[in-house]
This record gives sequence, structure tokens and C-alpha cells, in this order.
Amino acid sequence: MIQVSENINLKEITLKDHQTLYDLMCRIYPPAYINYWEDNGEWYVNDLYNSKNLQKELEDTNADYYFVVLDDKIIGILRVVWNLDTHYQEDKNYVKLHRLYLDQTIQNKGIGYQLMIWLINSATKKGYKKLWLEVMEKQDQALYFYQKLDFKEVDKVFIEFPLVYKEYRGMYKMVKTLN
Repeated sequence: MIQVSENINLKEITLKDHQTLYDLMCRIYPPAYINYWEDNGEWYVNDLYNSKNLQKELEDTNADYYFVVLDDKIIGILRVVWNLDTHYQEDKNYVKLHRLYLDQTIQNKGIGYQLMIWLINSATKKGYKKLWLEVMEKQDQALYFYQKLDFKEVDKVFIEFPLVYKEYRGMYKMVKTLN
């Protein structure tokens, strides 16, 4: 386990954790994105959190995948990809926050902020110059959160997931320059 703060830890996800991960995401993803999907997000959860995809993601040696644990209770996930090519910048010295999902019952308590500070500090210590992420255009709360952490919008893309309503397909790529 990696200690982020006094009561927040990161527990590495393994293949044997598949069912725990799947159950968690079935619980925490749909409430946040239910209006974005024709099927309430069921396709997304089934596609990303099935055992075959988990195995593929765990085989990526440039990625770290964790459960977020608060006071011994799993409350979310964090996935980071190191040395990821951004496909839009010459500089390859980037780290990507690939996923950060937290249970809505604990949001607005500073947990996401503590996780981001931990990630920013970890990336800086490893010599990375930039941290990037993608956030859905219509997720105002998430956009505001990342903007408060000095992330800047650098590009806009459109996701092609088949069951996302067209008006929710806009996604911003955001970058934070690290010290």
C-alpha cells in the first residue's frame, strides 16, 4: 500500500481483484454519468472493467492501477500512465492521469485534491515536466476542480463510444506544467 495521507491509501489492483473492481465501478460510475449514455453507462463499465481488459491494462508496464482506500474502505480507483505519448506534443516527458473515479458519497471532502497533490509530487520527483488528462466537456465540477489545480485546456476531442449521446461527446485534453 502507498500512503497518500493519514487515512488515504492506494492499494495496487491485481487480476484477482477483478470482481471487486467491477462491482465498485458498477456502483460509482453510473450515478456520475447516467445522463451521458443511452444505456446509463452499462456498456462502458462492461467494456472497461471486464477481466480481459483488466488483464491487458495490468500488463502495461508503464501504468500503475490502484484502488483508493479511505479508512480501510475502497472508495474509488486511480490509474496513471507514465511516459505516455500525447500524440499532439513533441515533448514525450508526460504522465497521464488516465482514470480517477471516486464514490459520490465522499466527494467534496478533499480526497480528490489529496490524490492529485500526491500524483503531482510523485510525477515531479520522477522528473516529469507535464501531467495531462482528459475530462468530459460537460463535467463542470471536474473541469473546475482541474482548473483550480492549474490544468489548462490544450485541445478538444470527441469520443466515439457508440452509446454516448452526441451532445456529451466533447472532451478536453488538459495539461499541467510541473515544477
